Amino acid sequence: LGLNRSELSQVVAKFPPTLWLSEQNLQSKLDFLSESLNLSGPELRSIIVSYPQVLGLSLDDNLRLKVNFFSGDNFQKKKNSINCGLSRDQP
Repeated sequence: LGLNRSELSQVVAKFPPTLWLSEQNLQSKLDFLSESLNLSGPELRSIIVSYPQVLGLSLDDNLRLKVNFFSGDNFQKKKNSINCGLSRDQP
């Protein structure tokens, strides 16, 4: 992932359990996120530094399901049909 000292400190400060996740556990989640969301190295690093809690999610029971839901056709169709009923008056 290539985190510098400052970024690593931010990750651990925001999500201390990162320290006891195995290398294999971390790598599988990083690989999944990178491949499924088509992220570049810097994009993945930015997400992990901003939201390191994602590393604590179970890959098969949680993370994979969430990514598939939000990137799937069903969500795109539902997202386009959402209407909150608010409008802005134009002068």
